Amino acid sequence: MLKTSVRKRCTMLIHGLNILSVNLAHYPLKQSVKLRSLSMSKPTSLKRKNAIVLYSTWTDGYESSILLSDLREVCPCAHCTGEEIMGEVVFAGMKTLAPGMNELTELTPVGNYGVQASWKDGHSSGIYTWQMLRDVFEEKKLSQATLDEIEGQARG
Repeated sequence: MLKTSVRKRCTMLIHGLNILSVNLAHYPLKQSVKLRSLSMSKPTSLKRKNAIVLYSTWTDGYESSILLSDLREVCPCAHCTGEEIMGEVVFAGMKTLAPGMNELTELTPVGNYGVQASWKDGHSSGIYTWQMLRDVFEEKKLSQATLDEIEGQARG
């Protein structure tokens, strides 16, 4: 039984659409809980800076550049990551090496939740959600020194 003095309200944004108010006084907490924001930042721009770098800006102001090879490496399609049906692995996934595999030809919006990448080698079944894209752009962010080095190599 919680004391009445523990009546705190927690407000979370869910999918950027509805606000859910939860009265924590009705739920006993056995430990401290860190709530992760469920609001989702979306890219406002995805642009190729050159043949190997993709640049992004996001609704929350975040900016980052990654190598296209890093984006291809995390392709979420069943061919690349494998497939499970009812808990049984039916295909383990297979990364292939092919000419043009890291050359992005197109990014097509998919609904309001992501983009589908098309690559020069014909691969185009991976759909990257906004959250997955954000994770890649955060984890694989190129430093300014690396970007300068890439730009220098492209010029000379």
